[in-house]
Amino acid sequence: MFALRRIRRFSTAAPRKAYPTSFISHLRTQKLNVFNIGVAFLTLSLSSQMVTYKQKYEKALAEQTQLDDKVAALEKLVLDLGGSLPDDEALAKAKEAAEQAEAQALRERQEEANALAALTTDEKKGKKSKLI
Repeated sequence: MFALRRIRRFSTAAPRKAYPTSFISHLRTQKLNVFNIGVAFLTLSLSSQMVTYKQKYEKALAEQTQLDDKVAALEKLVLDLGGSLPDDEALAKAKEAAEQAEAQALRERQEEANALAALTTDEKKGKKSKLI
């Protein structure tokens, strides 16, 4: 009984619209108003941005793979020549030393800036401040 209803429904139903296969064919079926034009513009711009970022990502991924291969080849060359690769502790110590040197340089620059600022403020005092 249900099968007969389904057959009758499919045989008497109006034909469905074909699903658009592209964005342009979808736009042809839409009404032409400001909102639909804006949505179409935003959709196209976002899709072009997505394609651009995907290409950038794939390029960066390819470069990273190439760099990984080069690093592996260099490490192998160092080991073949009798050298040794730095371990994690040595890398951590070198990183800590670099951070301390950077912090020291930043402190020195800040002290120089403060001293220079103190000198320039003394020179710019007006007549009233000298009288008081």
